[in-house]
Amino acid sequence: MADGVLYFGSSDAVVHALDSKTGKEKWSYITGAGIAGSASVSDGIVYIGSRDAAFYAIDAASGNLKWKFRAKGKIDSSPAVCDGVIYFTCKKGFCYAIDALSGIEKWSYQADFHPTASSPAIADGVVYFGTNGGNLYAIDAKTSEQLWSFKTNQGIKSAPVVLDGVVYFSSMDACVYALH
Repeated sequence: MADGVLYFGSSDAVVHALDSKTGKEKWSYITGAGIAGSASVSDGIVYIGSRDAAFYAIDAASGNLKWKFRAKGKIDSSPAVCDGVIYFTCKKGFCYAIDALSGIEKWSYQADFHPTASSPAIADGVVYFGTNGGNLYAIDAKTSEQLWSFKTNQGIKSAPVVLDGVVYFSSMDACVYALH
């Protein structure tokens, strides 16, 4: 939600903008496939990924497409926005850093060959995300260099949370992890 407007995607491939007080639709935008992740709104732009392997930047006021980026796989994650860069993952195991204004790829990092549905978290210049292969990755946000990874016994679908230098996340092995 931003400025009294709810922005969300749906399984029928539509991004909606609804007035939060009245519920009246302000605009809608049709993507190429269903949407599983949440939208992020920053500087008047709605950012959202779709299962058509495209990532969309939509003007929050008008609903007009600003740009579209083609990823290497379906996008089920929710994007994170930090310092003018959009970070998201796709089902082919990639994490992307995209310039928020232009939609131009800054870098991509292929973590492993397992699908990735974990939404990324960014803290102190590091991007954290998990894969269905059970690995949590820490990637330098500027260079895409892998700083470290941690292996669990099952896939990671949750988004990590970083607080006071500790990375918290859960895995399909029914464990909650805290790494520092």
